[in-house]
Amino acid sequence: MVLTWLVLLVAGTAVGLPPDGELRVAYRQLQEGKLSEVFWETTLSCWEGTCSLTAISFGPCVETPGLGTVWFPGARTITTRTGELLLTKVGATVLEAEERGLGTTIRYRWSFTTVEDTSTGRVGRRQKRMFGNLTGFSGSAVHPHPSLQTWDLVPFEGQLVKAHPACDLAVTGVPK
Repeated sequence: MVLTWLVLLVAGTAVGLPPDGELRVAYRQLQEGKLSEVFWETTLSCWEGTCSLTAISFGPCVETPGLGTVWFPGARTITTRTGELLLTKVGATVLEAEERGLGTTIRYRWSFTTVEDTSTGRVGRRQKRMFGNLTGFSGSAVHPHPSLQTWDLVPFEGQLVKAHPACDLAVTGVPK
């Protein structure tokens, strides 16, 4: 049975909540057998039943006057609170998320371990299940128009990986 975490409330208590904590992974797109130069670092953050997904893009490169070829960092956050992010429990340690927007549906799947929060700072509260380590990740993006392609999300392999953007980063400073 698949249980959807839309934050179901029964007598003021959340039922079927995801673990608390964060899962972080970087991935690239695989389309027509080719990995993209652009990559994303995503963080799924869940606390007290509300989850958010933040994605930071590393690319694409654009030509600019005065700076040459650079990329401008982009970040966005969606949440279960606004309905932009739907989380589904697939198993005790597997979550799926669906992000809908901009005409494309992106699906994510995380596998993870859990640990119990036994900290003494939680006086009067039950022990909480926390995310442990990320053990797997996959995903895909599907555009509703049949002539537009779909792509897979392929994670970088390794706990920490050196990644090299295709061009320099441009950031905003204070004018001189």
